[in-house]
Amino acid sequence: MRTRLNLAAAVCAALILGFVLPSMAQDSTTATVPVRMVVTLEASKDNPAPVINRDDVMVRQGKNRLKVLEWTAAKGDNASLDMFILIDDAANSSSFGTKMNDLREWINAQPSTTTLALGYMSNATFQLVQDFTTDHALVAKSLRLPRGFGTMSSPYLSLVDLMKRWSGHSNRRAVLMVSDGIDRYREAFGYRGGFGPRGLQPISVDAQTASDQAQKAGVPVYAMYVRGTGYAATSFWQVSNGQNNLSMICDTTGGESFALMMGDPVSYTPYLNDLQKVLDNQYLLQFAAKPQKKGGLQSVTIMTEVPHAQLHAADSVWVPAAPK
Repeated sequence: MRTRLNLAAAVCAALILGFVLPSMAQDSTTATVPVRMVVTLEASKDNPAPVINRDDVMVRQGKNRLKVLEWTAAKGDNASLDMFILIDDAANSSSFGTKMNDLREWINAQPSTTTLALGYMSNATFQLVQDFTTDHALVAKSLRLPRGFGTMSSPYLSLVDLMKRWSGHSNRRAVLMVSDGIDRYREAFGYRGGFGPRGLQPISVDAQTASDQAQKAGVPVYAMYVRGTGYAATSFWQVSNGQNNLSMICDTTGGESFALMMGDPVSYTPYLNDLQKVLDNQYLLQFAAKPQKKGGLQSVTIMTEVPHAQLHAADSVWVPAAPK
């Protein structure tokens, strides 16, 4: 009798475990993991930037509201910023030269909490001119005129290359690109898309890849227009397509594009002042995301109901795979 009871208990336990274990495995996929994003507070021009507390921030993934774990202003002890300045070597040297001092002054005026690096985009990659340093005068001194030769230039492949090589930085990060956005690398190989060489083209595959890589790394991208060299730089369609691609990358990564389309700005100072306001009004957000079986980008929306305020962040955040 005891043997039968033990056998029956073992069968019953096996049946129970058979139902419970799959349920537990399913529940493990709903466990959350903490992820981080950089968020910019955009206040209206007629009102000062309001105070945003953690309870004022909403993170939504579709219809689901995710839990906000941390909301910290990027100021004081949390103000550290690593910014990489990327300049297109296909830029017109005269056009950039008249505004180079504007960029030098802005670099020298950066706070001690900002670490800067400088590189030039060429041959679908980038040349590192000055590695990250808090010696801002050294970075400003390293600025040079673009070579003005960009047959194989692709600002998007250069950005992808930077994202793949930029690792080990735990601080807030950002990229400032100075370019006309024209993908001369693709043009050199006869690439045509959309409605043909004289029409508006869809977003470049390389630009989309660059956007995905920047979102994966959590790096907002900012861009300033500079007139380029060659026939492409005089084409309304080429410049429009280039600016559309740059604008897409900036918007989707939580950054901003500063441009007058084909108009070459007289000075970079107004743009750099606006960029500084953006960098001075950022927050570090951490929230509980729901991982999938494989790590990947997940679309999220960051918002607040505080009057006269709008939160701007990347369209997506990288969420690691669910722990087994």
